[in-house]
Amino acid sequence: MAHVTSEVPLKAIDLSAKEAAELFCEFNGEQMAEFFSEVWQIAKGWNGTGWCQQSYSVAQAADQDCRNAITTLAAHFSEQESK
Repeated sequence: MAHVTSEVPLKAIDLSAKEAAELFCEFNGEQMAEFFSEVWQIAKGWNGTGWCQQSYSVAQAADQDCRNAITTLAAHFSEQESK
């Protein structure tokens, strides 16, 4: 299983995707939304194709569980926009 190591101020973290997901699932809806906003703030500064390329790569690697999670989230945006 792949792990991600990230340097953050004063400490390094090493998490598997499962461990990161478990932490994410501890968030309430507002915190999850804030998380995605922070991802966007980081990703929009990437060189080249940035988030567009990364999201394409996610789509290429996605299993059915990943697709279900993302399409369910996206469907709620459509519901909000139609109100």
